[in-house]
Amino acid sequence: MGSASNAPCTLPGQPPAALPDSSHQPSLLRWQVAVRRRFSRLPTTPILLIVPPLGAALVALAARSEGIYRLLVREDALLEWSQVVAYLLVVATAATAAPYLWQHGDHGAAWVVVGLGLVSLVSAGEEVSWGQRLIGFTTPELASQNRQGELTLHNDARIEPSTHLALLFAGLYGVVAPLVVRRRTPLIPPRALIAFFAVVGVYYGVRLTFLEAPGYVEAKYSEWPETCFSLALLLWCVSLTHGHRAETRS
Repeated sequence: MGSASNAPCTLPGQPPAALPDSSHQPSLLRWQVAVRRRFSRLPTTPILLIVPPLGAALVALAARSEGIYRLLVREDALLEWSQVVAYLLVVATAATAAPYLWQHGDHGAAWVVVGLGLVSLVSAGEEVSWGQRLIGFTTPELASQNRQGELTLHNDARIEPSTHLALLFAGLYGVVAPLVVRRRTPLIPPRALIAFFAVVGVYYGVRLTFLEAPGYVEAKYSEWPETCFSLALLLWCVSLTHGHRAETRS
């Protein structure tokens, strides 16, 4: 890994690095500078720690009203489309930033950004049923065991338990790894994102341990942990790409 791999991550909550001049950056990357400058004016570490559990509590309270709850968690509703937008932003960031990181010698960060982009691309495709609900094509035979009758893997009875385990381990990794590994490395998400990963880990830990056959409320509550996961990937990706540029231009 090149010397740039030791550059400090500049996600909110960590010592700030100098902000690059957005006029010298590719247009597709300028939004990252705008986001970072907005973050720099806010007490962002408390915000990142508070939003995930606060959102979890609010979604739980919303379950008391069927109309409000369905507005949040049903298919093609607020939380699901929030996830799609976050995942697509990760894909756009990865596609733009990975070549930049590679050319500047930060190969480790480039590989991690590509990995985050691929995970997000698959996740976005799953959330929109690979375009089935948008285009309206018939569900193929290979998806015959899908609970929703759609072309998705995460709702397939044969694959769904594995996706839940994957999210559980992802949540645990995002909580434990930043606390155990003291050295900054692209493979470890910033500590500022621990609360996002904690919501994911707690939900899927409880669901896999105690809810063998969850009802509608319990099952659809997953939309909030999945939203936290998508936001964690986005902020992780931004921290890698922007952290490198801020360090090299400072």
